Amino acid sequence: LAQVEITDQNKNGLLLVFSRHGMASRLPAVLQAGADLKHTDKAGNTSVWLAMEHKHEAAVEVLLQAIIAAGMDINARAGGGKQGQTLLMRASALGLTSTVAKLLALGADVAAKDANQKDPIDHAANEDVKAAFAKHLAQVDITDQNKNGLLLVFSRYGMALRLPAVLQAGADLKHTDENGKVAFDHAKEIKDKEKREAVLTVMADFSVMSAVALGKADLVAAAVAKGCNVNE
Repeated sequence: LAQVEITDQNKNGLLLVFSRHGMASRLPAVLQAGADLKHTDKAGNTSVWLAMEHKHEAAVEVLLQAIIAAGMDINARAGGGKQGQTLLMRASALGLTSTVAKLLALGADVAAKDANQKDPIDHAANEDVKAAFAKHLAQVDITDQNKNGLLLVFSRYGMALRLPAVLQAGADLKHTDENGKVAFDHAKEIKDKEKREAVLTVMADFSVMSAVALGKADLVAAAVAKGCNVNE
């Protein structure tokens, strides 16, 4: 395998073999030969999923760069029995800290949910992976594309210090997740009382300020009422 000649006939098969066995140094050549990143084995696994499942992080990184260069979706859902997981979810579940960090840097969606309504952080296998998510969320750039998703994530995980920035960026407090929950709903489910109160207070204060700026007395009253119920 270290010296096998790559041909049009074997390139797709070799892509899967190199990925499965973590032969990262051989991947550039087979990719340059035109191997198809969407090619799957009999179980429906693409090359990046095979490298991931066998915990070959160096191979995964090469394949991720190729996926991005090809304009493919880094957040594509896996088929088969993977319950609609994304690459970020699977890397998190396998405890692949370096791969998690790489995927986050490439723009993987931290707010996505699988068929069991678990997001990538829910899948975290160890404290190192959780730390990678925390580091990313503490400094992630807020954009028009991710602001609503980040609002839900910050609310769910009690990141009150990050809320003002995402709200000021125009995140919509009425934005819902797959279950129809808005940020307030997630905040009220935070078990840590101090974090829950901090998040709800930030959102209530922002709602009041927005209503005042719009001259909406009824909205002000509603926002104040929400803010008074932070202990619920």
